[in-house]
Amino acid sequence: MEASWTHSILIGFGGFGPPIGAAVVIWASGGSLRRWVGQLFKWRIGAKWWVFAISLPFVILSMGVLLFVLAGGPIDLTGFESPFIYLFAMAWGTVWGGGQEDLGWRGFMLPILQDSYSALGSSIIVGVTWATWHLPLFLNATTTHGGWPLSQQLLWMVSILAGSILWTWMYNSTGGSVLAVAVFHAGINAMGIFHPADQDALIPNGVPDPWLNVLAEVTGAIPLVLVAVVLVVIYGRNNLANREPPTPKTLGSHQNPDLVELLVMRMEVLPRMVFREPDGRRKGLFFSSLSFICLVKWVVTGVVLSSSHFFLFLGIALGLSGVAESLSSDQRRSAGILRVIAVATLVVFLGFLASVPALLLN
Repeated sequence: MEASWTHSILIGFGGFGPPIGAAVVIWASGGSLRRWVGQLFKWRIGAKWWVFAISLPFVILSMGVLLFVLAGGPIDLTGFESPFIYLFAMAWGTVWGGGQEDLGWRGFMLPILQDSYSALGSSIIVGVTWATWHLPLFLNATTTHGGWPLSQQLLWMVSILAGSILWTWMYNSTGGSVLAVAVFHAGINAMGIFHPADQDALIPNGVPDPWLNVLAEVTGAIPLVLVAVVLVVIYGRNNLANREPPTPKTLGSHQNPDLVELLVMRMEVLPRMVFREPDGRRKGLFFSSLSFICLVKWVVTGVVLSSSHFFLFLGIALGLSGVAESLSSDQRRSAGILRVIAVATLVVFLGFLASVPALLLN
């Protein structure tokens, strides 16, 4: 499978795995989905923390550049990007380029771990899990991560662990603002745009220079590690903040739920949801319109350009959903069957994608 926009979009969708998994567990255990999602909209945290979230990435970048120059790294100061590029990269990163994971890692996993472990210990556990979650990207040669040498991959792992401590500090200090963490996370990810390393020297004639690339990674990782160490020294390993960290109780989750009993109760709701009364022609028309758009997109990309077939499966699933919601109120069974087939269509697509991706993507 070659790199493509479809490929990148699917990888972006994969970033929603942690919050989707968290949502399922919260729902099954009788927790408050509304309070959990509310962390993503918690913006009243004080101006100080927004200054930290937006400006600290620049401080970390400056430290890394200084180390890079002191170590003899070549730089080019003639090609600085516009600050508007940073704002776009931060907005994109918050919702799609990594920040979408934080509602799962920081908004769910972290407070549960902090109920039993210190903030530092919880950060390390989250960091290791977070790094493992990215493993498929390292095994795919068409991704950025898969093209890195082993030394760069190991340095990335170190950066992930240090970053996990920084995100915990931001999350705990803001009383559980996933929004602030996602913006901070996106800002760190966007810093590579402004690193003034001379690209012609890093990749002469299209071939990466091993020494200079390792130097750039090392000098980029050291500031993250130093800031993480400073935060642990200043705030202490227990809370990594000057306040008590969020816990499952503060997020609306039960402390000791009978998960089996609650899950059984929740599972009984699924048939009623699937075979419920159709939602009406207006919603059916909406899904049908989306289906038409996807099928037209497939004709262009899949038939004319002989490229991705992703939109074919999506169009079929949306079309079936549109028919299901357009049925009369007494046709619940038929609507339910169509909903099941729509979901099954997407499952089949994912199965093909996992086994023979070349059939679906280019």
